[in-house]
This record gives sequence, C-alpha cells and structure tokens, in this order.
Amino acid sequence: MKVSSVFVMVLGFVVLYGSSANAQGAGAPLMTIKIYNSSNENIFPVLTMGKDPKDEWLQAFFKIADNKLSANPYPRGKNFRIYINPPVPWCQGNPQQLDCPIGIPPGESVTLTLPLYTQLATTVDPMKEDQYIDWWKGGTILIYNSGDPASYKALVDAYLERTNQDQKPLDIYGKDPALIPQCTGSTRPVGCLLNFYSDTADLPKRHPMQLLEYTLGAKIDLKPPNPNNQRYDLDTENVDFDVSYVNYAYMPAVMGTYQNKHVGYVGTPQSIDEFRRALNKFLDNYKGWPQFVDGAKQKILKVPSPLEIFAQVSGANPPTDFTELPKVESGQKWQDKLWPPIQELKEKWVQYSQSCQPTQQQNTFCDAIYEINKLFEANYKSYIADFSKGCTGTPIPKPGTLNLLKFIYGWTPFTEAVGGTCKPTWNQLYDTPGYKENNSKEYRRVKDLFDKLNYGVDVETRQPYFRDAKYDFNPYVQLIHGPAYGNAPYVYAYSVDDAMGNIQAEGKGFIVNIGSLNELENKSPASPPINISLGYRSPGANFMYYSRCGEAEKKLLPSHMAFDMSATDPQNCPITLRDSKQPSQRFTFKITQSVKNFPKYENYPGKPDPEWIATTTAKPIDCTGNVDSAKGWCCRKNPNNTGGGIFAWQHPNPDSHHRKDMYKVTAEATPESTDYSKAYGAAVACSGGQ
Repeated sequence: MKVSSVFVMVLGFVVLYGSSANAQGAGAPLMTIKIYNSSNENIFPVLTMGKDPKDEWLQAFFKIADNKLSANPYPRGKNFRIYINPPVPWCQGNPQQLDCPIGIPPGESVTLTLPLYTQLATTVDPMKEDQYIDWWKGGTILIYNSGDPASYKALVDAYLERTNQDQKPLDIYGKDPALIPQCTGSTRPVGCLLNFYSDTADLPKRHPMQLLEYTLGAKIDLKPPNPNNQRYDLDTENVDFDVSYVNYAYMPAVMGTYQNKHVGYVGTPQSIDEFRRALNKFLDNYKGWPQFVDGAKQKILKVPSPLEIFAQVSGANPPTDFTELPKVESGQKWQDKLWPPIQELKEKWVQYSQSCQPTQQQNTFCDAIYEINKLFEANYKSYIADFSKGCTGTPIPKPGTLNLLKFIYGWTPFTEAVGGTCKPTWNQLYDTPGYKENNSKEYRRVKDLFDKLNYGVDVETRQPYFRDAKYDFNPYVQLIHGPAYGNAPYVYAYSVDDAMGNIQAEGKGFIVNIGSLNELENKSPASPPINISLGYRSPGANFMYYSRCGEAEKKLLPSHMAFDMSATDPQNCPITLRDSKQPSQRFTFKITQSVKNFPKYENYPGKPDPEWIATTTAKPIDCTGNVDSAKGWCCRKNPNNTGGGIFAWQHPNPDSHHRKDMYKVTAEATPESTDYSKAYGAAVACSGGQ
C-alpha cells in the first residue's frame, strides 16, 4: 500500500497532512524527482535550496518587464531544506519499527513532486527576502546511508538541530496546499514523509554523504527590443543535473532524465560496497591521503579532492575536517609538512613550475605546467591592474605555493579581496588579456592542457596524454574516472571536468538510482545530444509540434524553437514536424550518419567558416519522405551556399569557454504555402536532402 502524506515536526510532535501528488496550484508548473534505492542499505535524501540574491526563474515565470527587474529581485536569504523520510525521535534506538520512516529502504523508491515555488508571505514584497521558496533554481540533494553508522548519526544530528542551531522547522501548511512539495512511495504504513526546515548555513562537508546537483527549468533570454517588454521566459520542461565528486567522494549514484528516454545517464552504477572498495584501494595505494573525520575525530571513508584539500590548507589555521596532519619539527609551520601524497603534489609543482620550459610541440607535460603557471600569473597581473574596477577593499597578496595551488586545482580566477568583495563574473580566466582574444582561443588551448594534466590518460583508449609525464598531477581524477577505482567517467572529478559530467536536456524531472541502472529510462551513458533548431517567422506560419522516433507529438515554444535527440543511433529515429497552417502541413527527415561524421567548423554560427558548403552539410540528412512545398523546404540549397534547407554540422559550443563540441541540425522556417510554386517559385534540383 502506498500512502501520500506530508508532515512537519514542531516542538517534538508530528502533524500529518493528507495530500495529492497530482495537485495543480495557482498555475505553478510541476517537476518530478524519482529516487530509487537498488542498494542493500537504507538511503536518506536531503534536498536543499541555497541562498540567492536574485531569482531569474521567478522573474521569468511572473513575466516581469525588463525595466521592472531591479524592483522584483525575489531574493532568498536562507537555505530551505527538505528531509525525505527522516529519522523521527520515536525511532531512536529502534529504526526497524514499522511505523518509522527510515529514508528509502532497499528495493523501494519515492517520488517527489516539486512546484516551481512555495509562497511564504501572505502579501508578497518582491524586494524582501524569503517571500517565496524557489524549488527549481539551483538545488542539491545530499544522500546519507544507514550502512555507515557515522552517516546515520550525522543525519540524525542534523535533523534534530544538533549540527547547526540556526536550522529551524518551517511550517508552510497554512499556505496554498497545491504549492507545497508532495511525496509518494515507500511500502511502510506511514508512507512517504517530508519535513521542511530553514537554515542560515549548509550542512557540513565532513558529513558522510554524497552531493547531487540540479536545476529544473531553464531561463530563456528574450533580448527585448525595449525595456518595457518581458526580459525572460521560462522553459518548464528543461532539466540540468550532475553527480558531483568535485570536492569529495563518498558513495555512488546515477542520474537520468524523467520522461525523456533520448538522454543517457551520468554517475556510476556501482554498488555502495564496490565504491567503498574503490575508496579503500585508492587510500591503500596513496598511503596518507587525508580522509574526512567526524566530530569525534574518527575517520570517515570519504575522500577529499586536491581542490578541497588545497582550499583548506591555504587558510590561516590547520583544517579540522581531515585526519590529523603529520607532526612538524621545531621551528616549522604546520603548512610545511602536509600528508605525504599532498606534500608530494606541492613539491612537484614547485619543482616543475620552476624548471619546465615551453616546447615547439606545445603539447607536452612541461608545456602544460608552464602554460598553466603563465595563465595564472597573467590573471593575477590583470587582477592587480584592474582591481578597483571589480572589487572593494584591498587586493590579496601575491599567492604563495599553497594559495596558488588552491586557485589552480579549482581553476578559479583571482576574485578575492581583503576587507571587501569582488564581482563574481569579473576577471575570469577566459577574460585574461592575452588569452581572451580570438574568441578565447589561447585560453581554450591552455584549458585543454589542464584537462589532459588532470586526466593523465585518455578515458577511452587508456593511453597516456603525456608520455613525458613527470608526476601524477591529480591522482584523485583516477579515483573517480579510472576503471581500477570508481569507474565513473560520466561525472565531475574536478571543477571544470566538462567532458560529460553534466546533463542539460528536455525533461519533466530526473531520476536518481543508487546501486544500479535498473530504474532509468535510458541505461546508456550520456553523450552530447543532437540539437534540432528550427527557423521562426513573425508574423506568419510556424512549426508548432515535433515528434522523435515515432513518439507522441510535443509542442514547441515560440521562444525556443529547438529540441534535442540522442546521438547514439539517430539513423533509426525519424523526426516529424507539423506547422500552424490550416490544415497543418507535415514535414519529416532522418539523420543518416553518425555525429562523428558531421562536417566540423570552428566558428559557425555567427562567423561562418570560409569552407562552409551547404551541399556538404546536407549530406547527413535524408528527407525523401516529403511532398509538395515540404520537399522544397528540405531541398532548397545550392553550391553557392544560398537558400534554405536542412543542414548538419558540429562546432564548439559558442556559449561555453570550455568549448564542448555541439552537434547541430538546423532547418529553415516552414513555407507559407503548401503549394511548391507559391512557396518557392521554380523547382530546384533535389536529392532528398543529400
């Protein structure tokens, strides 16, 4: 039996509320998060929405005009947290009691339905903090587990407000019930329970839990022609998520889209026991690598990354979250002697950053060390020269080795100030003079060297990137990606590990599976999708619906005439379009080649490459199934690169300075008439799009 209910604990008692997971409230859109436990331990998910000075998601949904944005920031000054099936007081010492909600037991699942927002204020003042809880923009899910006593204890301490006294129960049930998150699932008599809190801080990193990140919905910038128009729109069927090992590794998870089988997964399907064996193997091979410790200074099988370690050891005081540092000799500072593997990383960097010189190949291990060091020197120089333009206070001193390694392993620019703050978007690495020119071409070259330095070996071929490697720059990446350890190539192992750590795709939510792939809609690893982009005419006829692989039609947004499809097997996935003419006209095409065979161009779109040839980019397309003007729609192209048609190509992402390749198929707008001659005039030669 499945029971849907929610509760809030206030002053030691629990209040139960009946609910409906299908509630539709105040027009707020809904998203779904499904969490499956395929492990042999109970898992405990905790969802948190962080602070935010400005909420563009709410501005978009409420259709705030461009000139009204500053008066409607909808700031969030607290964290808002949901404990899902938390350990309630009467279960202490008896977690197997039948009426105890104990997370998600093995073999069970929960389904969380999240409205875009919950309204807290009776009368909303958009300038004041915490009028709404936005459940979509920038959330995290922390996964605790019962198999690790330290994890269960940390969760209980957090839940009962022993960890942070500023965490307070949040009673939201006097508000619109249709704007309250709902939960179904669990075979236990009490069903699925939710408990809501506000907080001023995050739960501690030292807790034995794993971090998952997500954003639901996507802001669409409408670029209004004048300040009285709406600035943003909100795509309510877009999801963005990742399993993050950037700061630490504790347990496995996979994530996939909900109601979109065209996108693969990120994460690792290993069992919890397999992942623990990988962590122990790594700690055995890199003896002395620090581990997190609990409040009693007992070791936790949770491994920090170099990014996290150098961030903590670059401070004024020894870190308290890790195992004890080695003893130093009389007269030494505590930073002079780090844990042996970390001390070696520090010493090797000093040695080779001082001795390495550039080579003509520009692609050796020493090139990587030299060029990265040079980039950060240039970024610090820019930081000092333009400090008053981006910061208040005074500049930080020129970084010593530990502080510099904090920035390098984090791949973060100098945007700190003493006694002040810096604009977060100012002085970015890709904007460094000497690196930002020509669409950040030089920055991208150095970033590629940094990626190779971190990976050490190619994930697919297992061949070393640098046969002249002097040392292992980041062993932790092998812990996460390497087949001998975590075997998770589809996650973030460092802050700019963009190969395939993150998914952004169409969807109505996402699925989390711990310990297997069984519950995902697509059980293949994620790969960059093919983006299908359609022309738009204003005013006039336009495409309104699309279908992939024979599925049911879906509606297109006028502000976003595009959708994605899987690049895994596009040859067996026909695309069908239908427009707004009366009666509507049907269009179809199919991609006949692997995306790896798409013609590649560096700058398109915006600055077409000289070698752009319409007939070449049309070769991967087959549209022989079209008739009347739809035939001209897909065939209207010629060797002089003029006219419309359907084109396929690949190019670096123009919106990302890390330049992941994108696979694109672009089609012109629907013809105004179904009659070929009225739409296009004289007939043109056509080979069905190829």
